[in-house]
This record gives sequence, structure tokens and C-alpha cells, in this order.
Amino acid sequence: MKNKSVLLYLVVLLTGTASTAWSDRPWYQDYQEALDRLKKGDARGAIPLLEKTLQTGPDPGPQRPTYGMHFIDFFPYLHLARAYLLMGQCAQAQEMLERSARRDRLPPDLQATELRPLRQQIQAQCALPVKTPAPPAARPAESPLAEKEAPASQPSASSPTQPKSPATDAPPVGPSVPPIRRSVPAAVLQTAWRAYLRGDYDGADRVLREARQQYELDDTAYFILGCSRAARYFREGGTDGRLLEEARRYLRQARQLPPELQSRLALFISPKILALYRESRRAGGGE
Repeated sequence: MKNKSVLLYLVVLLTGTASTAWSDRPWYQDYQEALDRLKKGDARGAIPLLEKTLQTGPDPGPQRPTYGMHFIDFFPYLHLARAYLLMGQCAQAQEMLERSARRDRLPPDLQATELRPLRQQIQAQCALPVKTPAPPAARPAESPLAEKEAPASQPSASSPTQPKSPATDAPPVGPSVPPIRRSVPAAVLQTAWRAYLRGDYDGADRVLREARQQYELDDTAYFILGCSRAARYFREGGTDGRLLEEARRYLRQARQLPPELQSRLALFISPKILALYRESRRAGGGE
């Protein structure tokens, strides 16, 4: 019993010491660990560390003192925006980006190389442009008759009575018209797009395949499907010819992407997949 008490005391002591050391360590160590976690894709672990540095660190800005004669750039809001984007939390990412523009005191060169590209990534992932269907054409107004129809002439007594033709009110029998399917909603495209950017290629594929049962897929949807298949093909070593052929087929169907999306492809599509997209478009006569 005494040994158990001693062991419990040591555990509590060591845990408390570690916790105190963690809470008392300098802000720049938390900041550096947060950046390391972000590089590894661990946004969930980086966010609390970055938020902690906002409480324990200096005002954000370039070349903040750490210890001795050492200085580091301290831009917590910029990295919080990047972390929330990795988590797929668009509202928080946009909010942190705006705070970075106001409070991080980014130099002009970093505004061009870091802030603006990140803003474009957030816009691409969180507000995917989709084509708006054109409104139906208005029906021309019917012009009133210039003259009233003349009353039907009464048959004369001497004219023979014409036999009445059988009724033809029934509509002609023909092939049934298929129901018109609505275009895939923007919310579905955004869900698939976010899954793709997170690396969940199967999830992006599943969202659009399920949507195809109810909606008509557009060029953007086929582009996401093709990119998802292509990403799986390259991720699995480039040996599955079936995935490659499916990727090419879907990419050929992406005939006309919205200009806003077309101009930003290089920001979030890998060079290999972009090359495959252009090759597929040329093979399909799209370029």
C-alpha cells in the first residue's frame, strides 16, 4: 500500500512539473512548434499553440525578439488562417486572414507571396464559382386581334348536309418526354471540392456520384471527379490503368470551366493532374 502511495505521488509530481514547464515555456517555442505541426498537416494541434502565443507573445510583426540577440518573424494570424483552411473551417479562416491583414504587419513582399495567395486559396475552397443557369426567355405578348371573327355562315336549305368527322380531341400518341433534371447545386460542389482539397478523394467522388442520381452534373463537377480519380491514380503509384482511364474520361467532359476557376487551377491542382487535364482536353478536341 505504501509503495502504491509513493508511486501515485511521483506520478502527480512529474505530471505537475511537466504541466508547469509546458505552461511556462517561452512563447517562441510554442510558435515554432505550431509551425512545425502545420508543415506536417497537423492543423488541429497547431491552432491552440498559435492562440496561446497571442496571449503570451509580443505584438505580431517582423523580427520580434526571442532571447539574446535572436529575432523571428511573428505572424500568428496568418498561420491561424492557414490552419483553419486545412481544417475546412472557412469562416474562421477568412476571419483570421482579415486579422492578419490588419494586425500582423506583414511586409509588402510577404503580402504578395503569402497573404494574397492564401486569400485566393480560401476563395477557391470556400466559395467555388459555379455557372448560373440563364433565366428562361420571356414569352412574347400576344397581340390583340384587329378585327372580330366573322360569324359562321348558316348552311342554306338547298346545300347538302356534310357528315361530321369523328372527334379528334385525344392527343397524339408518341414517345414520353423525360423529366428535366436540375443542375447540381453549388453546395454539393463545395462539399466535394473541400473533400478533394483535404485529400479525401474517395469522399469527393462519393458526394458527386450520389448527387448524379438526382441532379445533372456540370463541367465543374466532372472536373472534380476527374481530378479525384487522377489523384488516386498517382497516390497509388500510377499502376491502375482503370483509374487513369476514368480520370481522362471525366476530365474530357469538363469542357468549359468558369473563368474564375480556370485562372486559379495552378494554386490547388498539382502539375501532374493539370498536365493530364490538358492532355485529356486535347484528346477530346477541347483545346
